[in-house]
Order: sequence, then C-alpha cells, then structure tokens
Amino acid sequence: MINTVDSATTFLQIAGLYNHGANIKGIQISGLVNTCDTLEGLQIGIFNRTNYIKKGLSIGLINYVKTGYHKLEFSHNDLGTTSIGYRSGWAPLHMHYFGGVNLVNKDLRFFQAGMGIASSLPLSKTINFEADANIRNTHDVDNFSTWDFNMHNQLMLGLSWQPFKKIGIRTGITLNHFWYNNNVDINNHVASLIDNPVYEKDGTDRNHKMWIGWHVGLLLF
Repeated sequence: MINTVDSATTFLQIAGLYNHGANIKGIQISGLVNTCDTLEGLQIGIFNRTNYIKKGLSIGLINYVKTGYHKLEFSHNDLGTTSIGYRSGWAPLHMHYFGGVNLVNKDLRFFQAGMGIASSLPLSKTINFEADANIRNTHDVDNFSTWDFNMHNQLMLGLSWQPFKKIGIRTGITLNHFWYNNNVDINNHVASLIDNPVYEKDGTDRNHKMWIGWHVGLLLF
C-alpha cells in the first residue's frame, strides 16, 4: 500500500496509496499520492508532487512541481465563454485544468470544465510557442443536476508574450470538434454559437461540428 525509497534511483515504483522516491527515472504509479525529488519519466496518481522534472510528465487530478511551471490563466474564446484555468508541471509538457461560464444568452447559460496536456516552448526571452490539446464538457447552469452527452475537443496553437515576470498574454488559433446529443436545448445552443463550421454531420441523435476559433488569455505567475 505504501512504498518509500529515500536514496536510490528507482525505475518502477507501484503502490496502492502512496509512493515516495528520491530519484524516479521511469514510472511511478499510485492509487492516490506520488512524491519524489527528481523525476525523469512518468508519475500517475490522483496527486503528484515533485521538486524537479528533468523530462517527463505528471498525470493526475492535481500535479505540482516545486521548481516547475505554474500559471493562472483568465481567458475568453470565440463562443463567448470566459474561463479560469491552472497550468502546472514542466513547461515543455504540463497539465491544464479549467472551467468557465457562457452568458451570451441569459436563458441558456452554460458552464464548461475540462483538462488537457499543453506545452510552452521559448522562442525568445519574452515570447513562447504554445500548444494545447484539451477536452471539456458542457452543463446547463440552470439545470446543473442533469447532463446529456456532449464532448468538446480542442487543439490550440499560438504564442504567449511575457513582458513582466508574473504577467503575460497567451493567444492562439483553435481547431474545435463538438460532438453532442442533438435532443438537448443547451447542446443545440452551443452549436448555434459556432460560426462558419468547416465540417458538420447530423445524425439521428448525435451531431458533429468542427470549426476554427480563437483563444486569448491573461497569464499570472
């Protein structure tokens, strides 16, 4: 259930609840918590913590790298959704968690939440290339207890500009795919906000729409 290695380099560490390793050069898997000093590989658990990542990725609900990449982002997109997100991990490969609300139509307000894998690569002292692949779900704000199938997949490519140490701007072009139950009002409302889809397919109870959009955000920390 608990696995602790305080000195040696560990290539594979597996535990039901808790792992701790000094140096992980491989894979660390736990049903709950993983911690290590230096990671060169992969952590998989509910909560992952490491002091330093040489190369690799932590995958879980909460990932924290003490000397790593930490950004709070306030963003807005082409559908009119305003979101808050948290990015944590290693800058070239980190996790992104976000949630936001759309109030374009006061009678059909919706909330979206999701997560993804992202990368931020330096092009100069203040400009980074940004890539983000994420997935999100939509819920009706006024009927939050019910949910019908919908899936919004997104790929973003763009740039970030960090003129100050703790303040920056992140923006890019997005490729979006919305797959949804077409018998639900809130899903059809989201689909109605999509201008000039590049692909759409209607089914008996499932529709697909793809479009090019945009994303702009304010980065803090």
